[in-house]
Amino acid sequence: MLGFLILMVTGALLFYAIPERTFHRIWFRAKMLLLVLAGLNAWWFHRA
Repeated sequence: MLGFLILMVTGALLFYAIPERTFHRIWFRAKMLLLVLAGLNAWWFHRA
């Protein structure tokens, strides 16, 4: 959970610093997609 929290904070700070340039980078979009998938995975794991 700590790693997930660190990824969420760094992603938010990255977007906050330079939103116009950051949003158009494929790496940022991939990071956000993987964060959503990780959150869904954790939710599913704790649910089952």
